[in-house]
Amino acid sequence: MGEDQLTLKPYFPEHYPLLCQWWDSHGSLRASRSDLESGIGLVAESDSRPVGACFLYVTGALGFIEAMVISPDSTVSKSRKIADTLFKELHKIAKAEGVNKLIAFVQSKGMVRECSRSGFTQVGPPMAQMVQTI
Repeated sequence: MGEDQLTLKPYFPEHYPLLCQWWDSHGSLRASRSDLESGIGLVAESDSRPVGACFLYVTGALGFIEAMVISPDSTVSKSRKIADTLFKELHKIAKAEGVNKLIAFVQSKGMVRECSRSGFTQVGPPMAQMVQTI
């Protein structure tokens, strides 16, 4: 598989230690293992290696995207592609679940930019809350 191709797979608890390493590397808060397991988790892979993850939680017509993390080894352009791929797939899943509004909770300025590129609108500091009508 080429380096530019990403595949998406379900999150499994075995991914948790790696995601914690990434959150620590970025200086971000860790999501709890139990919180991740209660959501719909996706892991992006490149060359059969995890490079990013994100989680969707659905409550009726409202969906929450949280705990997105991307490998600190990824370049800026690769990080953008990973985020875009994860957002697009979670968007499809959310629509299929009957969600008509997504809220993304993100911790970094980079993730705020990625949310904005994906159609979200920032609604308040200090932790950016990004909202998208779908």
